[in-house]
Amino acid sequence: MAQCFQSVDLSWPGLMGLVFMILVLLMNSIAFSTNHWGIIKPVQKPWRFDEGFMGVLLYCKDSRCERYLDDQFLDVSTDVGMTQMTRASATLTMVAMLINFFALLQLTYSVGRKGNAGIVFDVAVANIIVGILSLASFAVFLAMLAELRTFRNIEKDYDFETGYSLGLSISSWIFSWIAGAIFFLETRSLVYMEVQNVREGGRGFL
Repeated sequence: MAQCFQSVDLSWPGLMGLVFMILVLLMNSIAFSTNHWGIIKPVQKPWRFDEGFMGVLLYCKDSRCERYLDDQFLDVSTDVGMTQMTRASATLTMVAMLINFFALLQLTYSVGRKGNAGIVFDVAVANIIVGILSLASFAVFLAMLAELRTFRNIEKDYDFETGYSLGLSISSWIFSWIAGAIFFLETRSLVYMEVQNVREGGRGFL
């Protein structure tokens, strides 16, 4: 019986790219699910709370977490548009995770007898797209923090710092582009272009 699904045998650089892709998926997953994109630091006494934390879905102060509102933040009227900005950042991160996941599936469990070079090229493009989306997510949230730092009635009472979740978002887009560059270089190897390897669709990968 013909084999319908067969995995792609990876070269050593390809294995490095695969490791980077797995790390990117883990980092984006942790960043998405944690509330340490931004850190709220009260600067005026008496403090209403010791420290607060901001994620892409919720922000927390002390032990209470709340959803973002467009017209209010930290009991202060605002017009920063935090609901749209945090939702945009969350959506970009989620889409990046989905593309990364399907690229991993394509790389490790390819369909049919498609040539290796084509699969690797698709994965390279996917990694570049994941990096762009992660960069956009990071930029949107960072822009929101910058706006909060200068917003009237907030800047005098609070300071805003970046947290480890935002650092994970930064690392994810860097690692995505590294993986993308690795796989683009892999597609130029003559080994993947040999007729026998293309016919076997995944074998003969050095």
